[in-house]
Amino acid sequence: MHVLATQLATLEEADVAIDLGQSPAEIVVLSFSDSDLSALAAAWQRDADSLPTLRLASLKRLRHPMSVDLYVESVVAHAKMVIVRCLGGLDYWRYGLERIADTVRELGVLFAALPGDDRSDARLAAMSTVPAAALDLLDRFFREGGPDNLANALRYSGTLLGRAISWQPPVAVGPLTVLGEVRDGRPVALVVFYRANLLAADYEPVTTLMSALDREGLSSLAIAVSSLKDKAIEAGLTRLIETHRPAVILNSTAFSAMREDDTTVLDAADVPVLQVVLSGSAREAWAESGRGLSPTDLAMNVVLPELDGRLLTRAISFKAEAPVDPRLEFASVRHRAEPDRVDYVAKLAAAWARLGGRARHERKLALVLSDYPARGGRAGYAVGLDTTASALEILRMLHAEGYDTGGANWQAPDIATLLDRTQPHLRCGNVVVLLQPDRGSAYHDTSVEPRAEYVAVYRWLRDDEKIDALIHLGTHGTLEWLPGKALALSSSCWPETILGPLPVIYPFIVNNPGEAVQAKRRLAAVTIGHLTPPLSAAGLNGPLADLEGLIDEYAAADGLDARRLRHLGGEIVERAWSNGLADDCGLVRGEPTHSAIAKLDAQLCDIKDLAVRDTLHVFGCAWAARRAADRPQPHLDRSARHSHAHRRCDRSARGHRGGAPLPAGPWRPSARSGDRPLGVGLAAHRWRRSCPGAGLSRRAAGLGQAIEPRHRHRGDAARHP
Repeated sequence: MHVLATQLATLEEADVAIDLGQSPAEIVVLSFSDSDLSALAAAWQRDADSLPTLRLASLKRLRHPMSVDLYVESVVAHAKMVIVRCLGGLDYWRYGLERIADTVRELGVLFAALPGDDRSDARLAAMSTVPAAALDLLDRFFREGGPDNLANALRYSGTLLGRAISWQPPVAVGPLTVLGEVRDGRPVALVVFYRANLLAADYEPVTTLMSALDREGLSSLAIAVSSLKDKAIEAGLTRLIETHRPAVILNSTAFSAMREDDTTVLDAADVPVLQVVLSGSAREAWAESGRGLSPTDLAMNVVLPELDGRLLTRAISFKAEAPVDPRLEFASVRHRAEPDRVDYVAKLAAAWARLGGRARHERKLALVLSDYPARGGRAGYAVGLDTTASALEILRMLHAEGYDTGGANWQAPDIATLLDRTQPHLRCGNVVVLLQPDRGSAYHDTSVEPRAEYVAVYRWLRDDEKIDALIHLGTHGTLEWLPGKALALSSSCWPETILGPLPVIYPFIVNNPGEAVQAKRRLAAVTIGHLTPPLSAAGLNGPLADLEGLIDEYAAADGLDARRLRHLGGEIVERAWSNGLADDCGLVRGEPTHSAIAKLDAQLCDIKDLAVRDTLHVFGCAWAARRAADRPQPHLDRSARHSHAHRRCDRSARGHRGGAPLPAGPWRPSARSGDRPLGVGLAAHRWRRSCPGAGLSRRAAGLGQAIEPRHRHRGDAARHP
């Protein structure tokens, strides 16, 4: 078998067959964690003369089945003991684990399959060939980690191979370690990172970040934790938060830390939590990729942390290989800080801290209305949002919360001067309201640079106005769609070039999370999901309303006047054919009149009950509990028609439930249901329309909390009006 050797994985993480080029050794250790492998390498190098020979390899480089087969044949099959520590369990690396298990059982090789976290794994234990006591002891060595514990793991493994080597039991390092100290009364920035990096002496990005935070006027305190979900760290971390009251938190741990009660241990701080990425890829791969992060980094460091409400910032370090140790045939991989990315994150953290520490009446804000899609009559447009009324409501809310808005009497004509471009901006005290400058190209075209005027407006806001935060009103703007990487931006990416390290608050329609993530991931924005426009029943008018009236009369004549019934039936069917409704219902020429009218009746009820947008939503205002009957509708003013229609709907509803009336409740009927009881859709629609306003404050407190800044928006749920 001939396959190529490769360097660090590219961002594509393609399953390419590679040959690691290693020769056999007595002990083989495979792990997903570079920290494990680096610590093992350091431990072995310290006592190489007394320890068995060792081979180390990363599971990330053994993804392809051909790579696994080659490694098993050339290295594993000649070993005396194999240790695999697999983060994610059996399903993460099933083929490799099963292939090794089959080989070691056939050859009588010792095999320890260990979980990559602090939870036991029965399936991995069943694959192992070492005694249960030995498996448990090895697991404890790796869980505690660090060069000393892993050195003793290697020494203990030597005793399993028959060597007379002394060893010490695992020493608990503790789930939480503090680096640095708070001084000078400056705002505190809490930096959270993995204890595994500390034990492997692989935390250069953390110390570099602490130095950058110090230059920005923050006092940094670094906390090494086993995991934010580890209950053992909760009490200690909570005490640190209560003691030091951080102004901002920078977190580099992966995954979500959400507990069963929908909170995280960091919530106690009630401050912005910035997600910092220690990338698992090489710098060269990041620099050359438009994606920015690998699929693994995207899942662990972006998508899952977003569930906790963390604000994605930048990748501040990348993996780099040390020189190969010829005795181990292995090169340790460590994190190497990227200085300009570290500086950007430190400046952004300082900006959030300044915003929180500044008195409200001193805070300078920009309220930017979107200009989508930049053509006549659409200035200030945002999906589902009345931007004029929303801008006025936001100014009113800010004024009520103590912000300097130059007064509380701004009116729609003031906003209109921006929309018709008669003036460039509206100065409302410390709040500047303006229309987003013209992008100058297709809104979603990430290959075309913005116009010079576009760049100048944001530089004016940032450098001349010196705003503390930017509020972008509505779905959606253009800044997050400018050229550059999809995430983990570089200094040459246009969103960063234009905006800089500035806090962004972004009211975004709740039903479009797919585009909201652009703002989250490229602008580090706090997105506040606002409600969609209120809905109302479409109703009927014109020929359809007249046809409904005839059907009502048909129902009234049933059983009373057979001749009138036949006349009305013929009239109804004829009109249905003439206005096209018969085709929509699938009527067939010559079918029984009663059957045809039943189909027409069902179709008219579906159309009448169809929920349509009633008006635009106003940010900060709950939906009014309006009913369709409260508004005049054309061609529906005949009382007899309403009376017969309601009776007909009631009869149908009772018949559908075997004579029992349908209760008033939160039904969710389909948009089209041929056998749906008449009237159920309208009743359900009215319930849903009255429900959203219940329990919602007219003041959208979420916006004020975002600017405070304490609000951390989880996903795009409509937590605020």
